[in-house]
Amino acid sequence: MTHRPKVARGASALPELPEPWSIQLRLSCASLCGYDIPPYVARNLLDLRHVSLLELYLYLQRPTGHSPLATAINTHHRRERVTAAYCAFSGVLSASRPVGRAHSKKLAWIIPEDYLSSGRRLRKSHIPKLITGIVHAFDDPRHAGKDIVAWLPWLSLSMANNLRRWRSPRINAVRRTMFKLAAALAAGTNSFYPWSSNYPKELSQLPIYALCQYETSRLTVATVRTLDHLGLTTIADLRCLHPDAVTCAKLKGQPLLKLYRHLHT
Repeated sequence: MTHRPKVARGASALPELPEPWSIQLRLSCASLCGYDIPPYVARNLLDLRHVSLLELYLYLQRPTGHSPLATAINTHHRRERVTAAYCAFSGVLSASRPVGRAHSKKLAWIIPEDYLSSGRRLRKSHIPKLITGIVHAFDDPRHAGKDIVAWLPWLSLSMANNLRRWRSPRINAVRRTMFKLAAALAAGTNSFYPWSSNYPKELSQLPIYALCQYETSRLTVATVRTLDHLGLTTIADLRCLHPDAVTCAKLKGQPLLKLYRHLHT
């Protein structure tokens, strides 16, 4: 069940700060620049990277001319658009699910839900059918890679179809943003991608729109919006961008589609 953020008294649109709200002290207000907000505002938020998302929240609660945000968000229309973007971002934080998969009717998971435990580990009773499916689906099962449990449970049929069509520049652009996000918010980490076993939990719960501030090209923003449209919401969901997942999606004969059919019959 999706949690809907509560609306604070005295603010008809802004929600209460989601827990843990402290992450918003470290997130930049530019985290909202990928949302559907006026380009003028998006550019200004990028220029105000030093202003935190929490400061933006407080400004939206009570606008003041002394804030550095006053120049960027200086009309009622702009404030409404930014408020809507903040609410969308806040909603993902409030509905954080550190171990679960995204909940969306658009997502047809290649590995069925009953194959996984509550901790997203493969149930031993289903491993034989999965192995059999891989052997039958792939011309060479080694193409699936040794790290398959890190990405296959997070790969849907729609994402596999997109990965099959997407070219390297698009995929690499999103990967770069993930690297930059981890470098900026998890100083000293050597784990920059959500498919890594020691990836910071705090980062895995962040909305995917937090990535857009690090790559502002149309290609990157459009890709993040496509991921959102498919039902992916957090950085944890992007385990489907694992290099082996991309390689398997592009193999001739569409073995991932064959595997999906095998596991769902």
